[in-house]
Amino acid sequence: MAEPETEGTDISLRAAEVASDVSETDKPQEQRRLASRFTRAVTSGARAAGRGTRAGIASVAGFRGLAGNGAYCASKAAAITWLESLRTELYGSGVSVVCVCPGYIDTPMTRVNRYRMPFLLPPDEAARRIARAIAARRRLAVIPWQMAAVSVLLRAMPGWLYDRLAARAPRKPRDVRI
Repeated sequence: MAEPETEGTDISLRAAEVASDVSETDKPQEQRRLASRFTRAVTSGARAAGRGTRAGIASVAGFRGLAGNGAYCASKAAAITWLESLRTELYGSGVSVVCVCPGYIDTPMTRVNRYRMPFLLPPDEAARRIARAIAARRRLAVIPWQMAAVSVLLRAMPGWLYDRLAARAPRKPRDVRI
């Protein structure tokens, strides 16, 4: 497979996806392989250009582990940390690195959820907010802002309390094909 083409571009975007047909045990390895390929392409082309923006889409699910969503949360946490590493690697080069962490977006993946999804965004609105965050070159953008407030609270919560509350939270059904 060819390396992603980034030379001469002002913006490159990477979503932290793992294919649904990849087994649970192979998902972290697949995510690392994809990140490694993209990192090589992004850093070489970006540093040479001395300008532009590199952006990645992660999720608020990357801030804390959620029962029943281990692989998903791990891939999003990896994306957040990878983008932070990339940002420090490219610091001072003229290249911005943006990490966007959306909350719930109305997609086939969320429509199977049997629980309330606070601050659910329609896809068009989510895309507008993501584009604004990238254009503003925000290092970390959590959208919508209400999810940013929730994520701050979740990250500040002591582990013993988070474990107790999260263990009781509803879970994404595992028996539904997306």
